[in-house]
Parts: sequence; structure tokens; C-alpha cells
Amino acid sequence: MNELNELQTALSDARWVYWYQHVFLSWQWLLLLLFTAVLTLVWVMAVDRIRLLAIVFFGSCIFIASLIADSLGGELQLWDYPSMLLPWGPRIICIDWSIAIFSMMIYQLFTNWLLFLGAAICLSAFFSFILEPLASVWDIYQLYAWEYLYSFPIYILLFLLVKAITDKIAAVQKQHSH
Repeated sequence: MNELNELQTALSDARWVYWYQHVFLSWQWLLLLLFTAVLTLVWVMAVDRIRLLAIVFFGSCIFIASLIADSLGGELQLWDYPSMLLPWGPRIICIDWSIAIFSMMIYQLFTNWLLFLGAAICLSAFFSFILEPLASVWDIYQLYAWEYLYSFPIYILLFLLVKAITDKIAAVQKQHSH
């Protein structure tokens, strides 16, 4: 365990030096910061406050699942993030947060299951075939043993599963609140 701890310390130190020398204040870092801040502000202004609890629960589940998936993908060396907002913690927390915000927007806008399915497919395609390749070109996202196509059904399934869970919890709450 001591040897693992020493290796982890060396890796953490190396990540800090890399981030500070190559990422911090780069155009990628500024883009991630600006994108995350603007998207968060838009969401705060647009969120339906009447359904806020269900929407935030939905987004929190998506956020947690995204954090776990990114941690696993990084640990299994399927992909990594050469440019990240923070040098420590989850590899690219701002992108995971952005996925949650976009998904909360479709959850808020499309309450009908069929419309939500269509929106989830479109959003999954946008993430998988537009944003992920752009992030790769911009040196924010680096694939090792992963393909953009693999992400597509995972996003769809994630959005549908979390919507089913959220809708069920909201229905139980509504049933017991009267």
C-alpha cells in the first residue's frame, strides 16, 4: 500500500505540474471555463422553478453517472483529457456538469416520453458525433481504446434510465403529497 501511495503522490504531482505548465490559462482552459459558466447561467435563468426538484434530481443523477463513467474510462485508459479546468478531482468535471445541464434542459422541455426519446437521441448524437470529435481536435479529449460511436447508445440509455427513475420518484411523491 505504501508503494501505491508513493506512486499516487508522484502522479498527482506530475498532473499538477502538467496542468500548471500546459493547461492553465490556455485557450482550451479559457474555453472550458467560459462554456461552463455561460451554460450554467443560461440554465439558472431558464430552469422551471415549479419542477425544480425533479429537474435537479434528474441532472444530479446524470452528473454522478458521468463522473463515474469518466473516472472509469480514465482509469481503464479508454480515454483521457489533456486539457482540464482543474488539475485534481474528476478528470473533466466541467464537461460532466455540461452534460447534466443539457440533459436537464431536455428533461424540462420534453415531458412526453416519445418526444423525450427523440430529444435524447438528438442530444446523444450531438455529444457523440459533434462535441466529442471537436473536443478531440481541440486537444481537450483524447481517445485511446474508445470510439465516438460507443458513446452514442450509452448516452441514450443513461438519459432514458434516469428519466424513468426520476418520473417514478416524482409520481410517488405526488401520490403521497395529497
